[in-house]
Amino acid sequence: MVNYFRQPYNPNRIPMQNNEHLMNQDNKIYWIIGIFILLLMGVLVYIIFVSPFQKDDSLKTDKGDINKTQFSQQTSQIPISCKIWDCFIDASKNCERSNFTFTKSLDLFGANFTSTMYYELKGLDNAKCIFYLKMEEEHMDYTEETIQQMLESGNTKEEIEQMKEEMNEQIDLIEGKDGQCKIRTDDLTVLLTKWKNGDSEGGVFCQLTSERNNCEYTGDWEVFTDCEGDYFDQN
Repeated sequence: MVNYFRQPYNPNRIPMQNNEHLMNQDNKIYWIIGIFILLLMGVLVYIIFVSPFQKDDSLKTDKGDINKTQFSQQTSQIPISCKIWDCFIDASKNCERSNFTFTKSLDLFGANFTSTMYYELKGLDNAKCIFYLKMEEEHMDYTEETIQQMLESGNTKEEIEQMKEEMNEQIDLIEGKDGQCKIRTDDLTVLLTKWKNGDSEGGVFCQLTSERNNCEYTGDWEVFTDCEGDYFDQN
């Protein structure tokens, strides 16, 4: 693995007048280390429970196969492929079969995250709407300001690129994770409206076993029931 930071000189081998310079260099290195510890701690929570529901005007349509996931159900109704939030929100009022994909970008902890989420309404089951979601894609890149700060702290372009690759390897672990929950249609419409406006909090945290799912529902997600899938798995 690439050594992210330059090794400081041994102060016993250099003139004493350079000690102050070395202390300043060490402080820069510790500052960079602190920034990336915060980044690692915050990125997974952000990706799973914050990034998908932030307000964004950059939307696109998913025209993929309606049987693309393990939770797909066979029905004669042709699903609506929505291009904007309002279309998907309108479909939620009666839980009409529909799907919606959007891509957005957000700066966080000196990095830019671009995420693509897929949502699908699969129809009613015992008077509750089946809501499916999937993390299609997530990618991270450093902002120009962060790259410049890292260069000034002694990192090379090769080291910075290696750090970015390793961060994206961790992000790749959650790509493709999906799940589904059940929810009353009126609650779903209210919740989707909040997501459209970038107003969301809470989440679903599950311990998934072969026998049962033990899930904790918090914040806006308390209106969901019967959640399942590795999107929510905290094991």
